[in-house]
Amino acid sequence: MRKKNRKIRITLDLTPQAYDRLERLERNLDVDSKADVLRQALQLLEFFADHTRNGATFTVKSRNSEPQTIVLLASRAMASD
Repeated sequence: MRKKNRKIRITLDLTPQAYDRLERLERNLDVDSKADVLRQALQLLEFFADHTRNGATFTVKSRNSEPQTIVLLASRAMASD
C-alpha cells in the first residue's frame, strides 16, 4: 500500500507550445509549481470523465452569449473503467 505522502517522480516530454501553456497556467492560477497545475488538471479531467461516463453534459454561459454545451473527449479505456 502506498503511503499518502509518498511521491513518484515522472519525466514528461512537452512541445514548446505545451510548455508555454503550462507556464502560463502556473502564473494565471498563482500556484507554486507546474506540478500543482498538472495535479489540478488531473482532478478536473477525472471529474469531467466520471460525470460524462455517467451521462452528464456540461454547459458554459458567458455574460453576453447563449449557453453552449461542452463536448468532452474521453478514451474508451476511461469509459470502461
